[in-house]
Amino acid sequence: MPQGSPLDPLLFNIYIIYIPDYINCEKVKCFLYADDVGMVFISNDYEELENTISVTTNKFMDWCNINKLSLNMNKVKDINFTYSHKLNINLKLNPLKFLGIILDYSFSWNDHIDCMLSKLNKGIYCLRRIKHNVTEDILLQIYYAYIQSTLNYGIIMWGQSSNAKKIFKIQKRSIRIICGADFKSPCRPLFKKLNILTFPSLYIYNNLIHTHENLHEFALNKSIHNYKTRNSNQLKIIQCKYSRTQRNFKYTNIKLYNKLPNTIRCLPLKQFKNNIRTFLINECFYKIEEFYKAKF
Repeated sequence: MPQGSPLDPLLFNIYIIYIPDYINCEKVKCFLYADDVGMVFISNDYEELENTISVTTNKFMDWCNINKLSLNMNKVKDINFTYSHKLNINLKLNPLKFLGIILDYSFSWNDHIDCMLSKLNKGIYCLRRIKHNVTEDILLQIYYAYIQSTLNYGIIMWGQSSNAKKIFKIQKRSIRIICGADFKSPCRPLFKKLNILTFPSLYIYNNLIHTHENLHEFALNKSIHNYKTRNSNQLKIIQCKYSRTQRNFKYTNIKLYNKLPNTIRCLPLKQFKNNIRTFLINECFYKIEEFYKAKF
Protein backbone atom coordinates (compact mmCIF):
# COMPACT_ATOMS: atom_id res chain seq x y z
CA MET A 1 0.00 0.00 0.00
CA PRO A 2 1.38 3.45 -0.87
CA GLN A 3 2.92 5.41 1.97
CA GLY A 4 0.70 8.06 3.58
CA SER A 5 -2.62 6.37 2.82
CA PRO A 6 -2.86 3.29 5.09
CA LEU A 7 -6.63 3.63 5.48
CA ASP A 8 -7.57 4.24 1.87
CA PRO A 9 -9.11 0.96 0.58
CA LEU A 10 -9.92 2.41 -2.83
CA LEU A 11 -6.30 3.27 -3.49
CA PHE A 12 -5.27 -0.21 -2.32
CA ASN A 13 -7.71 -1.82 -4.77
CA ILE A 14 -6.34 0.24 -7.64
CA TYR A 15 -2.84 -1.05 -6.98
CA ILE A 16 -3.98 -4.65 -6.51
CA ILE A 17 -6.05 -5.12 -9.67
CA TYR A 18 -3.52 -3.64 -12.11
CA ILE A 19 -0.86 -5.95 -13.52
CA PRO A 20 1.53 -4.31 -15.99
CA ASP A 21 1.75 -5.54 -19.59
CA TYR A 22 5.40 -6.51 -19.29
CA ILE A 23 4.31 -9.26 -16.84
CA ASN A 24 1.04 -10.30 -18.50
CA CYS A 25 2.22 -11.25 -22.01
CA GLU A 26 1.77 -13.98 -24.63
CA LYS A 27 3.43 -16.79 -22.66
CA VAL A 28 2.29 -15.57 -19.25
CA LYS A 29 -1.34 -15.12 -18.25
CA CYS A 30 -2.02 -13.48 -14.88
CA PHE A 31 -5.31 -13.40 -13.02
CA LEU A 32 -6.49 -12.11 -9.68
CA TYR A 33 -9.28 -13.02 -7.29
CA ALA A 34 -9.44 -10.81 -4.19
CA ASP A 35 -5.89 -11.06 -2.78
CA ASP A 36 -4.97 -14.30 -4.59
CA VAL A 37 -2.69 -14.02 -7.63
CA GLY A 38 -2.33 -16.76 -10.22
CA MET A 39 0.06 -17.04 -13.16
CA VAL A 40 -0.14 -19.49 -16.05
CA PHE A 41 3.06 -20.15 -18.01
CA ILE A 42 2.78 -21.90 -21.39
CA SER A 43 5.70 -23.61 -23.14
CA ASN A 44 6.62 -26.86 -24.89
CA ASP A 45 10.21 -26.65 -23.70
CA TYR A 46 10.90 -27.30 -20.01
CA GLU A 47 14.12 -25.24 -19.85
CA GLU A 48 12.39 -22.28 -21.49
CA LEU A 49 9.52 -22.72 -19.05
CA GLU A 50 11.85 -22.61 -16.03
CA ASN A 51 13.56 -19.50 -17.38
CA THR A 52 10.22 -17.74 -18.04
CA ILE A 53 9.00 -18.56 -14.53
CA SER A 54 12.19 -17.24 -12.95
CA VAL A 55 12.27 -14.00 -14.95
CA THR A 56 8.54 -13.28 -14.52
CA THR A 57 8.60 -14.01 -10.79
CA ASN A 58 11.47 -11.57 -10.30
CA LYS A 59 9.64 -8.91 -12.33
CA PHE A 60 6.48 -9.41 -10.30
CA MET A 61 8.36 -9.21 -6.99
CA ASP A 62 10.06 -5.99 -8.15
CA TRP A 63 6.69 -4.56 -9.10
CA CYS A 64 5.32 -5.48 -5.65
CA ASN A 65 8.29 -3.81 -3.94
CA ILE A 66 7.86 -0.63 -6.00
CA ASN A 67 4.19 -0.45 -5.03
CA LYS A 68 4.96 -1.34 -1.38
CA LEU A 69 3.16 -4.67 -1.53
CA SER A 70 4.51 -8.01 -0.38
CA LEU A 71 4.04 -11.66 -1.31
CA ASN A 72 3.46 -14.30 1.34
CA MET A 73 6.23 -16.67 0.25
CA ASN A 74 4.88 -19.41 2.53
CA LYS A 75 1.83 -19.60 0.29
CA VAL A 76 3.61 -19.32 -3.05
CA LYS A 77 3.39 -22.69 -4.83
CA ASP A 78 3.82 -23.92 -8.36
CA ILE A 79 2.52 -26.89 -10.30
CA ASN A 80 3.28 -28.20 -13.78
CA PHE A 81 0.30 -29.33 -15.87
CA THR A 82 0.83 -31.93 -18.56
CA TYR A 83 -1.03 -34.76 -20.29
CA SER A 84 2.23 -36.52 -21.12
CA HIS A 85 2.98 -39.86 -19.47
CA LYS A 86 6.72 -39.24 -19.88
CA LEU A 87 7.23 -36.92 -16.96
CA ASN A 88 10.40 -34.99 -16.27
CA ILE A 89 11.81 -35.89 -12.85
CA ASN A 90 12.06 -32.17 -12.05
CA LEU A 91 8.31 -31.70 -12.32
CA LYS A 92 6.63 -30.96 -9.01
CA LEU A 93 3.64 -33.28 -8.88
CA ASN A 94 2.19 -32.23 -5.54
CA PRO A 95 -1.43 -31.07 -5.92
CA LEU A 96 -2.17 -27.38 -5.49
CA LYS A 97 -5.21 -25.91 -3.73
CA PHE A 98 -6.40 -22.68 -5.31
CA LEU A 99 -9.67 -20.98 -4.30
CA GLY A 100 -10.98 -24.20 -2.80
CA ILE A 101 -10.22 -26.31 -5.90
CA ILE A 102 -7.45 -28.91 -5.67
CA LEU A 103 -5.53 -29.09 -8.94
CA ASP A 104 -3.27 -31.98 -9.91
CA TYR A 105 -0.74 -32.06 -12.73
CA SER A 106 -2.89 -34.19 -15.11
CA PHE A 107 -6.34 -32.76 -14.28
CA SER A 108 -7.59 -36.11 -13.05
CA TRP A 109 -9.36 -34.33 -10.14
CA ASN A 110 -8.82 -37.36 -7.90
CA ASP A 111 -7.38 -35.30 -5.03
CA HIS A 112 -10.22 -32.79 -5.22
CA ILE A 113 -12.89 -35.50 -5.23
CA ASP A 114 -11.25 -37.27 -2.26
CA CYS A 115 -11.41 -33.99 -0.35
CA MET A 116 -15.05 -33.55 -1.34
CA LEU A 117 -15.93 -37.07 -0.20
CA SER A 118 -14.70 -36.18 3.27
CA LYS A 119 -16.92 -33.06 3.36
CA LEU A 120 -19.95 -34.90 1.99
CA ASN A 121 -19.62 -37.71 4.52
CA LYS A 122 -19.90 -35.11 7.30
CA GLY A 123 -23.20 -34.02 5.79
CA ILE A 124 -24.37 -37.64 5.63
CA TYR A 125 -23.45 -38.12 9.29
CA CYS A 126 -25.42 -34.99 10.24
CA LEU A 127 -28.51 -36.20 8.33
CA ARG A 128 -28.39 -39.61 9.98
CA ARG A 129 -28.04 -38.24 13.49
CA ILE A 130 -31.08 -35.97 13.37
CA LYS A 131 -33.38 -37.66 10.83
CA HIS A 132 -35.68 -39.06 13.57
CA ASN A 133 -35.99 -35.74 15.41
CA VAL A 134 -36.78 -33.22 12.66
CA THR A 135 -39.11 -32.84 9.71
CA GLU A 136 -38.29 -33.47 6.06
CA ASP A 137 -38.06 -29.71 5.45
CA ILE A 138 -35.24 -29.38 7.99
CA LEU A 139 -33.43 -32.34 6.42
CA LEU A 140 -33.69 -30.64 3.04
CA GLN A 141 -32.19 -27.46 4.46
CA ILE A 142 -29.26 -29.48 5.79
CA TYR A 143 -28.93 -31.21 2.42
CA TYR A 144 -28.67 -27.89 0.57
CA ALA A 145 -26.25 -26.49 3.17
CA TYR A 146 -23.88 -29.45 3.44
CA ILE A 147 -24.36 -31.56 0.30
CA GLN A 148 -25.54 -29.50 -2.66
CA SER A 149 -23.42 -26.45 -1.84
CA THR A 150 -20.35 -28.70 -1.96
CA LEU A 151 -21.49 -30.39 -5.19
CA ASN A 152 -22.08 -27.03 -6.91
CA TYR A 153 -18.66 -25.53 -6.25
CA GLY A 154 -16.52 -25.78 -9.39
CA ILE A 155 -18.61 -28.65 -10.77
CA ILE A 156 -18.18 -27.56 -14.39
CA MET A 157 -14.45 -28.31 -14.09
CA TRP A 158 -14.42 -31.69 -12.33
CA GLY A 159 -17.96 -32.98 -12.99
CA GLN A 160 -16.91 -35.29 -15.84
CA SER A 161 -14.11 -36.97 -13.91
CA SER A 162 -14.30 -40.76 -13.91
CA ASN A 163 -14.11 -40.61 -10.12
CA ALA A 164 -17.22 -38.42 -9.87
CA LYS A 165 -19.46 -41.50 -9.69
CA LYS A 166 -18.42 -41.77 -6.02
CA ILE A 167 -19.95 -38.33 -5.48
CA PHE A 168 -23.20 -39.44 -7.09
CA LYS A 169 -23.39 -42.46 -4.78
CA ILE A 170 -23.15 -40.23 -1.72
CA GLN A 171 -25.82 -37.92 -3.12
CA LYS A 172 -28.19 -40.87 -3.59
CA ARG A 173 -27.44 -42.00 -0.05
CA SER A 174 -28.42 -38.59 1.29
CA ILE A 175 -31.69 -38.65 -0.68
CA ARG A 176 -32.61 -42.04 0.78
CA ILE A 177 -31.92 -40.75 4.29
CA ILE A 178 -34.15 -37.69 3.78
CA CYS A 179 -37.01 -39.82 2.46
CA GLY A 180 -36.49 -42.62 5.00
CA ALA A 181 -36.08 -45.13 2.17
CA ASP A 182 -34.29 -48.47 2.20
CA PHE A 183 -30.65 -48.43 1.07
CA LYS A 184 -31.61 -50.49 -2.02
CA SER A 185 -34.59 -48.33 -3.01
CA PRO A 186 -34.48 -46.73 -6.49
CA CYS A 187 -33.72 -43.04 -6.24
CA ARG A 188 -35.29 -41.62 -9.41
CA PRO A 189 -38.78 -41.27 -7.83
CA LEU A 190 -37.19 -39.73 -4.72
CA PHE A 191 -35.28 -37.10 -6.70
CA LYS A 192 -38.49 -36.12 -8.50
CA LYS A 193 -40.48 -36.07 -5.27
CA LEU A 194 -38.00 -33.69 -3.59
CA ASN A 195 -37.40 -31.60 -6.77
CA ILE A 196 -33.66 -32.19 -6.47
CA LEU A 197 -31.30 -32.44 -9.44
CA THR A 198 -29.23 -35.60 -9.73
CA PHE A 199 -25.48 -35.09 -9.83
CA PRO A 200 -25.27 -35.50 -13.66
CA SER A 201 -28.24 -33.12 -14.05
CA LEU A 202 -26.58 -30.64 -11.70
CA TYR A 203 -23.45 -30.78 -13.86
CA ILE A 204 -25.49 -30.22 -17.03
CA TYR A 205 -27.45 -27.37 -15.42
CA ASN A 206 -24.33 -25.48 -14.29
CA ASN A 207 -22.69 -25.87 -17.70
CA LEU A 208 -25.75 -24.59 -19.55
CA ILE A 209 -26.18 -21.60 -17.25
CA HIS A 210 -22.48 -20.73 -17.50
CA THR A 211 -22.68 -20.86 -21.31
CA HIS A 212 -25.87 -18.80 -21.47
CA GLU A 213 -24.35 -16.12 -19.25
CA ASN A 214 -21.12 -15.98 -21.30
CA LEU A 215 -22.28 -16.36 -24.89
CA HIS A 216 -19.98 -13.49 -25.89
CA GLU A 217 -17.03 -15.83 -25.31
CA PHE A 218 -18.22 -18.36 -27.90
CA ALA A 219 -18.24 -18.16 -31.70
CA LEU A 220 -21.22 -19.12 -33.87
CA ASN A 221 -20.91 -21.28 -36.96
CA LYS A 222 -22.23 -18.43 -39.11
CA SER A 223 -19.27 -16.28 -38.02
CA ILE A 224 -16.95 -18.73 -39.82
CA HIS A 225 -18.83 -18.85 -43.15
CA ASN A 226 -21.71 -17.06 -44.90
CA TYR A 227 -23.66 -20.16 -45.91
CA LYS A 228 -27.19 -20.53 -44.51
CA THR A 229 -26.97 -23.98 -42.98
CA ARG A 230 -29.29 -25.51 -40.39
CA ASN A 231 -26.52 -25.31 -37.76
CA SER A 232 -25.44 -21.75 -38.54
CA ASN A 233 -26.84 -20.44 -35.24
CA GLN A 234 -25.16 -23.09 -33.13
CA LEU A 235 -21.92 -22.58 -31.24
CA LYS A 236 -18.78 -23.58 -33.09
CA ILE A 237 -17.34 -26.83 -31.73
CA ILE A 238 -13.72 -26.61 -30.59
CA GLN A 239 -11.53 -29.14 -32.38
CA CYS A 240 -9.95 -31.48 -29.81
CA LYS A 241 -7.64 -34.30 -30.78
CA TYR A 242 -7.66 -36.31 -27.56
CA SER A 243 -10.56 -37.70 -25.55
CA ARG A 244 -9.13 -36.14 -22.37
CA THR A 245 -9.23 -32.65 -23.86
CA GLN A 246 -12.80 -33.31 -25.01
CA ARG A 247 -13.74 -33.52 -21.34
CA ASN A 248 -12.66 -29.93 -20.67
CA PHE A 249 -15.50 -27.69 -19.57
CA LYS A 250 -15.50 -25.34 -22.58
CA TYR A 251 -15.84 -28.18 -25.09
CA THR A 252 -18.61 -29.72 -22.97
CA ASN A 253 -20.35 -26.34 -22.60
CA ILE A 254 -20.65 -26.02 -26.37
CA LYS A 255 -21.75 -29.60 -26.93
CA LEU A 256 -24.47 -29.41 -24.27
CA TYR A 257 -25.71 -25.97 -25.32
CA ASN A 258 -26.01 -26.97 -28.98
CA LYS A 259 -28.40 -29.71 -27.93
CA LEU A 260 -30.96 -27.12 -26.79
CA PRO A 261 -33.66 -25.99 -29.23
CA ASN A 262 -33.63 -22.36 -30.36
CA THR A 263 -36.85 -21.66 -28.45
CA ILE A 264 -35.00 -22.23 -25.17
CA ARG A 265 -31.68 -20.65 -26.13
CA CYS A 266 -33.33 -17.31 -26.93
CA LEU A 267 -35.01 -17.03 -23.50
CA PRO A 268 -33.93 -14.44 -20.90
CA LEU A 269 -31.69 -15.81 -18.18
CA LYS A 270 -34.35 -16.22 -15.47
CA GLN A 271 -36.77 -18.07 -17.76
CA PHE A 272 -33.87 -20.06 -19.21
CA LYS A 273 -32.91 -21.27 -15.72
CA ASN A 274 -36.49 -22.23 -14.86
CA ASN A 275 -37.00 -24.15 -18.12
CA ILE A 276 -33.73 -26.04 -17.86
CA ARG A 277 -34.24 -26.91 -14.19
CA THR A 278 -37.81 -28.17 -14.78
CA PHE A 279 -36.69 -30.28 -17.72
CA LEU A 280 -33.76 -31.81 -15.82
CA ILE A 281 -35.87 -32.63 -12.74
CA ASN A 282 -38.52 -34.34 -14.89
CA GLU A 283 -35.95 -36.34 -16.87
CA CYS A 284 -33.79 -37.18 -13.82
CA PHE A 285 -30.65 -38.12 -15.74
CA TYR A 286 -28.26 -40.67 -14.28
CA LYS A 287 -25.67 -40.18 -17.04
CA ILE A 288 -24.65 -37.15 -19.07
CA GLU A 289 -25.05 -39.20 -22.27
CA GLU A 290 -28.78 -39.47 -21.56
CA PHE A 291 -29.10 -35.71 -22.09
CA TYR A 292 -27.86 -35.94 -25.69
CA LYS A 293 -30.53 -38.55 -26.47
CA ALA A 294 -33.38 -36.70 -24.76
CA LYS A 295 -36.19 -34.97 -26.62
CA PHE A 296 -37.33 -31.51 -25.62
